[in-house]
Amino acid sequence: MRRTWRWILGVLVAIVLLAVLVLWLLLRGSLAELDGERPLPGLATKVTVERDALGVVTITAGNKTDALRALGRVHAQERYFEMDLMRRSAAGELSALFGAKAIEADKRMRVHRLRARTEAHLQDALGSDPAAVRAYVDGVNQGLGSLAVRPWAYLLLRQAPQPWQASDSVLAGLAMYADLQDPSNQSELALERIRAVVPPALHALL
Repeated sequence: MRRTWRWILGVLVAIVLLAVLVLWLLLRGSLAELDGERPLPGLATKVTVERDALGVVTITAGNKTDALRALGRVHAQERYFEMDLMRRSAAGELSALFGAKAIEADKRMRVHRLRARTEAHLQDALGSDPAAVRAYVDGVNQGLGSLAVRPWAYLLLRQAPQPWQASDSVLAGLAMYADLQDPSNQSELALERIRAVVPPALHALL
């Protein structure tokens, strides 16, 4: 009987160690590539990406387009899930990742139709140098595709990351604008209520 229990315990330990190893490999595979040389299709000249002791990135390139292509790769490898959340929050598409729990948040943003408006006016939104933005987009998708394992948050959600588009770069900016401007209008309403009960100087300060 003792031998049987030892065998069972040994099997359980082996299973736990195997699970830990698989988890470690999955997390390791989703980390950014920090060392060595990597090809980046579309570059006109050589680009270097350096990180200081705090991990702050410095990109050295011969032109802006190459720099943005490399920046896109860095962003995708280090924070693609966060980028995905920004574009989805602006477009009202979080429920595609999180399910029914995000529907109410999506409803609040869908009324603005930011994705449709962005795509309808994309050329204007990209500004005077659309090639630079498209180079960034290419770099993002190349960086995402070069990861051995999709970012760990997608593993937890059992989802696959979708490619980045030029319109997504605009939506990410709109997401930051929405955060600062309070799309639900609660801050402005609160300030208006405060105006009625505090001195004008205090209201102006707030």
